[in-house]
Amino acid sequence: MTRRHFLELVSLIIFLVVLLNPLDLSLSMFYSSVTPEAIRGQVLRLGVYAPLGMIVLEALQIIIAPVPPVTMVASGYIFGLLPGTVYTFVGVFLGSGVALLASRTLGRPAAESIVGSEYLEKFQDRLGNHYYFVIALLFAVPGLPHDALCYIAGLTDLDLKKLLVIISLARIPVTVGLVLTGSSIASSRIDTALLVLGLFGAIGFVSARNQRKLVKMGGNIRRKVS
Repeated sequence: MTRRHFLELVSLIIFLVVLLNPLDLSLSMFYSSVTPEAIRGQVLRLGVYAPLGMIVLEALQIIIAPVPPVTMVASGYIFGLLPGTVYTFVGVFLGSGVALLASRTLGRPAAESIVGSEYLEKFQDRLGNHYYFVIALLFAVPGLPHDALCYIAGLTDLDLKKLLVIISLARIPVTVGLVLTGSSIASSRIDTALLVLGLFGAIGFVSARNQRKLVKMGGNIRRKVS
C-alpha cells in the first residue's frame, strides 16, 4: 500500500461521507426488499439535491452493497432517460473508482469482505491479469456481477486510471438500458420495459453460463486486432 493510494482512498471515502450526512439518506434500503418506488421516496424528499442524492446512492450501491442494479432502474423512473443516465454514469464512475482503489490499497481481504469469498474465488481466476479489452467485454455484457467485478479488477496489476475509464465506458450500454427500463415504467410504456429486460435477461443467461468462453473469446479478438 503506497501513501498516495491510501490518501486517495481516504479522500474519496470522506467525500462520499460528507455528501451522505447532509443528504440524510437511509442505507437500510440496500439490505431490504427495495423497489424503484421506495428509492423515489427517499430521493425526491431531498428537493433540489435529489440528483446529488441519486448519484451518491448509485456510488454507494457499488461500494458497500454490490446488489442487482435497482438504482439504475430507479434513476430512470425518477428523472427520465437523459438526466437519469447522466446521474447514474457519474455515480458509477465515483463508486467504481472507490471500489478499485479500496481493493488495490487494502488487498484481497477487503475485497472478500465486500463481495464474499464465493464471488472472489469464482471470478478472480477468470479475470486474472487479462488485457483491458477482455475486462471491458465482461463489464459490457449484462447479467454478470459488475459491481463485485470492480473489486476483483482492483486486485489485478493493470493501471487503475485506465481500468476506471474502461469500466465506466463499458458499462454505458447496460446503464442506458436499465435507465430506459425505469423511464419506460414511469411513462407506462411497459412493452418497452419488458423488451429491454427480456433482451438483457437472455444475454445475461447466456453470458453467465459461458463466462470462461467469453474471456477466451475476448482474448482471441484482442490478439487478432492487435
